[in-house]
Amino acid sequence: MAFSISPGDKRDIAKTLGRRHKDFSWSEDFFVNLIEKNETKMDVYWSVIALRDCGTPRSIPSLKSLATHPSQDVKATAMLTIARISRSSETEYYALKLLDPSYRAKSYALWAIAAYGDERATDAVHQYVKKNHKKLAEPSIDARETYDIISYLYRTLGAAKAAQLFASDYVFIRTSLAKSLSRLPPRNRDRFAARYPEIDISLASSDA
Repeated sequence: MAFSISPGDKRDIAKTLGRRHKDFSWSEDFFVNLIEKNETKMDVYWSVIALRDCGTPRSIPSLKSLATHPSQDVKATAMLTIARISRSSETEYYALKLLDPSYRAKSYALWAIAAYGDERATDAVHQYVKKNHKKLAEPSIDARETYDIISYLYRTLGAAKAAQLFASDYVFIRTSLAKSLSRLPPRNRDRFAARYPEIDISLASSDA
């Protein structure tokens, strides 16, 4: 399950917040209360992550309020926690934030869409690709946004339609991805080819 919390993280959060707060309890109410008090960045940050373990839809309004938090880390973790709790039901929220000029954690909105978004995010993803085509066309070692776009479109459009899209309108993404993969170990290229066999990345070797 995407964006889960590990037992080690759970222990660390309990230890950290337990030292700072005598009334500590591993509960949704406790963590939401810390978020709403917003006394320190780290109280909010750790509470957001903890809600991936015990949060319910009751936490969502408090988590959404963090979209304007001054900390990029808090904004990013809040988006993923919302996705962990809500999955596809908040698709329209992920799409809204992906296109919101004031929201700076766009790669995390895209990550949430890739993991859980349904067809309601398709138009937003297309708009995002169109607006950011220059950035997405640049080969990079960190190609997570490209992977997220491919993953989402494969899941929602189906392999055949998604592959056709990456062979036509989105060919620049396929080209930059191939160049990016050419810099990575062969196992990375093999893993991608096995997952998305319909996308031609052969120019990874010819353009390297």
